Amino acid sequence: MSSTTPRTSGTVLAGLFWNYGGAAGSLAVQLLYTAYTGRTVTPHSFGTYATAVTVTQVLGYFANAGIHTHVLRCDLLTRQLSAAALRASWLSGLLLFLVAEASAPVAARLWHMPEVAPMLAVLALQFLVQPAALTTVAALRRTGRARAAVLAEVGGQIGASAVAAALLATGWNPMGLTAAGPAGSTLTVLAAGAALARSVLPGGPPRRARDLVRPAGFLAMTGLWQSSVTTAPLWAAGRFLGPTAAGHYSRASLLLGIPLTHLAQGLSRTAAPALADAGHDTPGPARGVRSLRSSAVEDVVCAASATAFVVFGVAAGLGPAVLMLLLGPGWEEAARLVPLLALDAVWGLLYAVCCTVDQVRDAGRSLVTAQASLTAAMAAGLGCAALAGSLPVLAAVAAAASATGHAVQLVGWQRAGVARAAVLLRMHLAHAVLGGGLCAVGLLASHGRAPLAGLLCGIVAMLPVVVGAVLLRARLPVHALAVRRGLLPAGRRARTTADAPVP
Repeated sequence: MSSTTPRTSGTVLAGLFWNYGGAAGSLAVQLLYTAYTGRTVTPHSFGTYATAVTVTQVLGYFANAGIHTHVLRCDLLTRQLSAAALRASWLSGLLLFLVAEASAPVAARLWHMPEVAPMLAVLALQFLVQPAALTTVAALRRTGRARAAVLAEVGGQIGASAVAAALLATGWNPMGLTAAGPAGSTLTVLAAGAALARSVLPGGPPRRARDLVRPAGFLAMTGLWQSSVTTAPLWAAGRFLGPTAAGHYSRASLLLGIPLTHLAQGLSRTAAPALADAGHDTPGPARGVRSLRSSAVEDVVCAASATAFVVFGVAAGLGPAVLMLLLGPGWEEAARLVPLLALDAVWGLLYAVCCTVDQVRDAGRSLVTAQASLTAAMAAGLGCAALAGSLPVLAAVAAAASATGHAVQLVGWQRAGVARAAVLLRMHLAHAVLGGGLCAVGLLASHGRAPLAGLLCGIVAMLPVVVGAVLLRARLPVHALAVRRGLLPAGRRARTTADAPVP
């Protein structure tokens, strides 16, 4: 499928299927890897490693988020644009590698963790290939080759986990952890590059790498800003509470971040090309802003809302038991953080998907306004958390800041006519009732039990809630969306729901 082929519901569903299928495979691999490292790497060492990783994550946004996003949402992906994007990616990767190597000793002094410097020096090697890997995968997705993109990513993650685990087993502990990033990026770019070389892209006018700097630069800076704010709680934990506290916070957030990050990426990577194809040709209410159909935007947010709140309920209800089962004794403090961090992950997923919509709209002002609100809320909250010296307060602060950013997004969309805020809030409320029910029964059933027994009791307790949701599915906005889009059969009651406005 070329980048000019209109995306039907079936095409979008196929892309979403592959994205979520890949997320499931990646989740399984990462959970096994997490279980192994949880038993071989101490909380102190993992906290140091997590701090080094956050530095590479921030620099990674600055290096390539703009080019990757520009390729994913472009109107037409040509051979010339693809080649120019790859050249820009290789160059940005080289520059970022040099910056990361130079910043390693500075980061070690800043967090008073000498072990950060050698870890960051090895992690920086991934920047030599990571930007090209992201751009190549984005090009595959833009041309409708979601299957090839997913296989390249999952293959890279499997190889990365295997390499790191092998190094840890041979005595490179904890430095073996740092090999995962460079190994994964290398394997991904090799697999994705081979698939892209077999793709037939249309020709177009000549493009230079520097032509992408201006449209991609703003996206890169907002990505850097967003990443810095979302990782600020972990930095605060390491700076004010020490590496052991950072290890507990990182393990809990990682347990939730693995599934929800993949789900958010799957939604965003499927929605961005679909919205780009579905957008109106007429300009939006603000100069230079692209107009999108309100129904298309509301459908994307509805799917994100159902995903976020249902996964929240399962993760918050079963997460403490799962974390203790995976990591073993010594991680009780991390387990207590899971429900709060699950709530943060919900709002973070919704915020990220709505940012994707604003990126497709070219609505820079909306992106900046929402991010400024999130930043202000996070800064105020971190000050309170530092005074309290409490990890649970830190987790609650992160959730409140993400919710603030999403609320500002909805208010801005209502004023700009992008989507109806009341409709979106009713969607959130309906899905939150389901997610909250799953969370409550899971926590009550597993409380005070051994990890395996708590997990099994939590699963059994959730079954009546799942049955109730199936029986009352016609009242769920996501079910109405699936019926409208032809993804589910419309019975008599379902047809009535589908024909009516989204509740």
